[in-house]
Amino acid sequence: MATQSANISVKPRPELGSRANKRLRDSGFIPGVIYGHKEAVVPITLPKKETIGHIQHGAHLFSLALDGKNETVLVKEVQYDHLGAEVIHVDFARWI
Repeated sequence: MATQSANISVKPRPELGSRANKRLRDSGFIPGVIYGHKEAVVPITLPKKETIGHIQHGAHLFSLALDGKNETVLVKEVQYDHLGAEVIHVDFARWI
């Protein structure tokens, strides 16, 4: 069985914290993190429309292009707002 992954280009997220994340969401992006395999946690910025589209269509495996390097990751958690309507954060675990 072939595994299909969603391809998304992401950027590192230099600012952390709730205010920076709110500004990020207001400008059409979603904050996220990549962790696992005894490597450093990498905060990232995801394009909102593209990411939500893949998640709504059931994608669990993503290929993220970050600084010219591709990382295959698995969606570990998707956080929604208090109404359950908007995605506010996505956690990814590294996949070998």
